[in-house]
Amino acid sequence: MRVKVLQSFREYNVPIWIQKCMLSVKDWTRYYGYEYEFIGDNFFNFTPTWCKVSDKWVITDICRLVWLKQETRNYDRVIWVDADFIIFNKDNMQLGIEDHGFSYEPLGINNAFMYFNKGSIILDHYYELSKKVVLNEEICRTSIGPDLLRKIANLNVLKFCGLLYRPITTELLHGYGKELDKFIAKLPMPIAGVNMCNFVRDLSPHSNDVLFTDNEFLKVVDLLLLTEGLRFNKKWER
Repeated sequence: MRVKVLQSFREYNVPIWIQKCMLSVKDWTRYYGYEYEFIGDNFFNFTPTWCKVSDKWVITDICRLVWLKQETRNYDRVIWVDADFIIFNKDNMQLGIEDHGFSYEPLGINNAFMYFNKGSIILDHYYELSKKVVLNEEICRTSIGPDLLRKIANLNVLKFCGLLYRPITTELLHGYGKELDKFIAKLPMPIAGVNMCNFVRDLSPHSNDVLFTDNEFLKVVDLLLLTEGLRFNKKWER
């Protein structure tokens, strides 16, 4: 099976922790013998003419689907991984035989890590639904990601993936906390990688959330890589 992994991010002022996240994905790609391609700002050349929105998150979601559709013509399986997704346990990050998959989060499902096999009807279905949302509905950052995916029935959820919300990341940095304990308690199985939620770097200090710095992100990423996510998965140890 020919498999290709896709990633994109800007090519200037890239935080060290983002670089480490992408390096972890490259290591995972080599580990399983997959092919890998990275595109910088040229990624937005995938924007279709019908996508006239200004929301960069929505544009990014659409571009990744266009790129995935293009690559599935030439590969048996194509995987999208967000630049802020870190893989800390390669052995547990194994894909199954299903023709698609989306990453798990406590509230349901998201598109930070997703894959499609050649000929998967889910990819075409997801693309067409996304187009309909963009053309006919008011949109926000999560319109094409979690909000839409939760409305699609019977999707394959990759439960070895996770997503770190702002309070969880903070408590993980300090080593304890109620939100972290709740997050761990809800995990259905050991996780091998998580979306670090880079978007919280853009939150205003005057909002209801506290700005999370690149230095703090780096500390969490280094901790996850060093321990292979032990804090999350300790309950499964014997």
